This record gives sequence, C-alpha cells and structure tokens, in this order.
Amino acid sequence: MKQKNGEEPLPERDGEGPTLFQTQANMSTHPAFWKGKGDARILLRVLTPQECKAVPRAEALALFVAHPPSDDLQAGWLVTRSWEGTAIPSFPHGAGCSCCLPAQGMGRMLLRLVQERARGECPFFTSVNIVCPASEKRLLVSALCADSLLTGLYGLLPISGGFFCHS
Repeated sequence: MKQKNGEEPLPERDGEGPTLFQTQANMSTHPAFWKGKGDARILLRVLTPQECKAVPRAEALALFVAHPPSDDLQAGWLVTRSWEGTAIPSFPHGAGCSCCLPAQGMGRMLLRLVQERARGECPFFTSVNIVCPASEKRLLVSALCADSLLTGLYGLLPISGGFFCHS
C-alpha cells in the first residue's frame, strides 16, 4: 500500500529495532534516583518499619533512625546500624559544604558506611535501607536528594506511594 505522497510505506514493526519514543521511562529524571540494574551506585531505600518487612535483607545494610529497633526488625540483615541525628532539609551554602553538614548528619553517616565497605571494615553490602518513622521520611529524603556527593554514591529507589526530592 502506497502512502499519499507516493512513497513506500514503513515496514510493520514487530517490537524490535529502534523506536522514536522511549518505551520504558524511569520513575523520575532526578539525578538522586536509582536508574536500575545498570546503575553502579549503591541502592538506597528510605522505608518505614512497616515497609521494610518485604525488602530483601541478606545482602543489605539496615540503618535505623530515631528509634530503637525491635529484634524482629533487626533479624536477617547483613549489617545493622543506628543513627540518632536529625535530618537537615537544606544547606545554606549548597550540598556538600563542610560547614553546613553537622558531624552527626545522615550524609556523614552514609559516607562513613561507603568508606567502611571499601576498606573491608564491614561486610560488603549491596544496598542500604534507611528505616525511619513515617513522620520523618519526607524530610530525610529531601536532605538526601540535596546532597550531590551522596547522590553520586547512592541511588535512591522510589517506593510505592512515591516521594519527591523537592518539598
């Protein structure tokens, strides 16, 4: 069948070959978000205690925020750590500024974990799961997304219900 302008029609597509439009889009184009299996960064999840029950634990580190975890929550993780600090939603001088990041900050804790993993001081984890109260989740995600050094090392995985890096 000829097209109106007299050219031959395009061949029928059978699902192979290049496409004009993207067929599988990431959930977000924000650089903080994990891009999938090809992403070389460490997978990072921010979860509530209820959400972490369905997460694979064998090769993962669990970082419990602002609450002492029960024995049930601690069971099965490769490594567990606790953090008692507070999330900082923004940085006056920009992300990564040493005077704007307190020594007990979540960013410092996550950087320390990468260093410990690289030096062999802790088991080699493939993902980090931050377990925090639901009331602190949004603030914590905003603080993590604002730190460009962290987003170069960790890829944040959006979960059902989603979250945004900008509040």
